[in-house]
Amino acid sequence: MTRNTKCQTAILMLMILLGLAACNSSKNSDSEYQFKTEQLNVKQGPADYDACALVTKADAEAVLGEPLDRGKGDTTTPLGAKACAYVATAPTSMAMVYIYLGPLSMGAESNMWEAQKKLWQDKGANLTTVTGLGKDAYVDPNGHLHVLTPKVIMDLSVSGLKGATANSDAEKVLAQKALSRM
Repeated sequence: MTRNTKCQTAILMLMILLGLAACNSSKNSDSEYQFKTEQLNVKQGPADYDACALVTKADAEAVLGEPLDRGKGDTTTPLGAKACAYVATAPTSMAMVYIYLGPLSMGAESNMWEAQKKLWQDKGANLTTVTGLGKDAYVDPNGHLHVLTPKVIMDLSVSGLKGATANSDAEKVLAQKALSRM
């Protein structure tokens, strides 16, 4: 897989996540998941952060143990979310780190965190709860780490290590670094 293909894959993952979130907008204002971001007394989330500064190239190289390049493409999506990707420089490597910072609310959906979790659960997916990261955190069935922070929803994906457990452990290390920089 070439670097260009890896970057395209990262962008595709971002677009799928945004599409799923948009498709799952709440139609019931009495939903048990309603949540007002104003109650948190915070600013507008992703705009406050640079995804590539929260997880640096050096951080990504340290967990993967190989040289990486920053992925090509925009770091700010049309909906205001932020993203950053690092891909292996070796043409034979599949190593990649991807960080996405999404808003706590979007359009009619006032609680994107619960909407994302509900979307997975409605598909019958088991989410693995992760303690000690942010206000709440879980790993989805694809092995991606999702962390709720006071201002953003942070999604991290690491690939290229031997085994899902190693990738998951690397995601947690990078999440800790990112949280310490918020």
